Amino acid sequence: MPELLLELFSEEIPSRMQVRASEDLKRLMTESLKDKGLTFEAVTTYETPRRITLVVQGLPQKSPDIREERKGPKVGAPEKAVQGFMRAAGLNSIEDAKVCKDKKKGEYYLAVIEREGQIAEDIIAEIVPEIIRKFPWQKSMRWGEGRLRWVRPLHSILCVFDQKHIAFEVEGIQSGNITFGHRFMAPEPIIVKTFSEYHEKLGTAKVILSSAERATMILENAKALAQENGLQLVEDKALLAETAGLVEWPSVLMGTFDETFLDVPPEVLSTSMKSHQKCFSLKTKNGKLANKFLLVSNLIADDGGQKIINGNERVIRARLSDAKFFWDNDKTRPLADALPKLELVTFHEKLGTQAERIERIAKLSVEIAQDLYSNTPPTPNPSTPGGGEHKVSSQSSKMKNREQAAQSAPSTLMGEGWGGGDLNQVKDFVKQAAQLCKADLASEIVCEFPELQGLAGRYIALAQGHDERVANACAEHYKPQGPSDEVPTEPVSIAVGLADKIDMLVGFWAIDEKPTGSKDPFALRRAALGVIRIILENKLHISLFEFFSNSYQRVRQDLEKNRSRKDKATLNLDDREYIRVMDLDKLLKKLSKEKEDVTVQKTSDLLSFFADRLTVYLRDKGARYDLIDAIFALQNQDDLLAIVQRVNALGTFLETDNGMNLLAGIKRAVNILNIEEKKTGTLYHGDIKIDLLETPEEKILHKAILATQKSIEVALQSEQYKDAMIAMAQLREPVDSFFESVIVNVDNSKIRTNRLKLLSLIRTATHNIADFSKIEG
Repeated sequence: MPELLLELFSEEIPSRMQVRASEDLKRLMTESLKDKGLTFEAVTTYETPRRITLVVQGLPQKSPDIREERKGPKVGAPEKAVQGFMRAAGLNSIEDAKVCKDKKKGEYYLAVIEREGQIAEDIIAEIVPEIIRKFPWQKSMRWGEGRLRWVRPLHSILCVFDQKHIAFEVEGIQSGNITFGHRFMAPEPIIVKTFSEYHEKLGTAKVILSSAERATMILENAKALAQENGLQLVEDKALLAETAGLVEWPSVLMGTFDETFLDVPPEVLSTSMKSHQKCFSLKTKNGKLANKFLLVSNLIADDGGQKIINGNERVIRARLSDAKFFWDNDKTRPLADALPKLELVTFHEKLGTQAERIERIAKLSVEIAQDLYSNTPPTPNPSTPGGGEHKVSSQSSKMKNREQAAQSAPSTLMGEGWGGGDLNQVKDFVKQAAQLCKADLASEIVCEFPELQGLAGRYIALAQGHDERVANACAEHYKPQGPSDEVPTEPVSIAVGLADKIDMLVGFWAIDEKPTGSKDPFALRRAALGVIRIILENKLHISLFEFFSNSYQRVRQDLEKNRSRKDKATLNLDDREYIRVMDLDKLLKKLSKEKEDVTVQKTSDLLSFFADRLTVYLRDKGARYDLIDAIFALQNQDDLLAIVQRVNALGTFLETDNGMNLLAGIKRAVNILNIEEKKTGTLYHGDIKIDLLETPEEKILHKAILATQKSIEVALQSEQYKDAMIAMAQLREPVDSFFESVIVNVDNSKIRTNRLKLLSLIRTATHNIADFSKIEG
């Protein structure tokens, strides 16, 4: 079948816009063809700096004929109804309509509309100009006296169908069958009739049509040139894609810069060369940055590219001189001196300045560090991601207990990670890292290269003699910034990184700026996943409720302080305005009374969000969703590591015969209880009356449950979840024997109640591990 070839040829299209433009052209063309009834086999697009090309394979010569029946009004209907029907059906006279009969409706008019299919050439000549005029460029321009808007001046339109030129005109630009080769090496017009001819002739004219092919060519040539000079290419996928969009015939050349610039941090040099000149960095065999760079030229020069290299070296020298100037200035200015400047930097309109946020992060970092330092197992708290009650008052005593434990056990595993020292030294250490972690936001390097924030702080801190772990925290507290990014592993970086992300999440929850649907403008889902990965990959037991609660109270205090300051700043302090201030103070007192309830509500909601994020994370890892739901259904679940360990242990247990059989028995017991409790409105629980246990199976099951319950409690307290599963497995035979030999719903009400209470013991004992009613099978 015939093919359609369309090329839109213009001045250089920005590299970042080319792929989206190809996708938009493909989408608009396929939608328009389908609307016109034209089918096709395949659509392919290509993009270079000066052209967007589209090829439609298997396009028919015409659209199919159409036959449509349209029902009209009843015979004898008002004239207006008849006239409206005639206009809609395209009838000249009502006599052209058929009269049909229906048992219910009676006689009515029916119009049979038949339309002959439209020639494909006419359809193409109609839809392409419309697509060009309404093309959705992110940014566009007009030129000359024309009205057409395009990303850059549009020079020509090539449109060929079935080897024939399709004629149309768009704002003075006539379509044709002519394209052009490379701007410098083969600018002559090229006449084409098919895509294969188009592709072949452009290749001869020094134009590589496929961006993927250009990227591959650049990468291979860059690696080869680096290897020839005993160097290694610093690969950069984003830069590779960008340079592939800057050239139609890539040529890789090597330049040099002065070795004195190597005193500047390598990332600063690489970023400067990449941002300003789109050049690749090189490193020596020992991994250090080399004073060489690779550039991608758009032509093969007669002099081997020497003039091009010289020009790029002059620009690179100027750019690196600027970078060195910024670095020399920043490393001599103490990081701490930048903190007052952050009082003028707004983090968020409602959440205050960066300085206020740093103060909160510092306090929370110390609390987290203390928790990590002590390495004490987390105490269960009354939090539940599913919406249980939280008692904030219990958290303060919990923190005191942990502090006492930390003071008495400074040599734990996590404590050794701090390089020794007592808890007070650790607190000072982490506080210093937290206070400096955002200081580089006021540096000249970050102002010039925002993508270096954190990393710039690390180099400045090291240059100023700060401890290496403090310096590393400046860079690593932002990690992980994506699913493939590594998480921090040093204790200082972990503490500051968790505090940074938790403060951000709690802050936006406090002002009700939560993610909705697919919208997440503040990347809160990524922040939550970062907290999850840091905790799980470092195998940390942390009480999220405790830290969410503490963080929320600090955020709330800052919100109230800022609101009070803003309101008072607008007042003229006469007598009337003093009354307004007093009213404001009363309002703040009222709000403080509600503080505990609001803290519980906000913290519970944020924990629910974390439960959803953890569920997604575990599902991606292959965990069963029903096991995740069964664990989350329990109360006191804010220790993410414990949750994951339970899910894994439970999954392994249920893969055994004991696990599956016991699951069936537990679900049977729970179902019987649910039915009877719903029927009677009574919850069956309480002490078992030993004298009412008639059969041996009842007595054996009762003893087994009591023994198993104690074993499970001991195992859970020591976080030995495998042992808890082994203990629970001991119930299989007693449960099976009970249901084989004992009838629960007997006529004797006392015995029936006692047996139902026995089943409730099974539910209670196993519910400490998971809600088995939510497990499939």
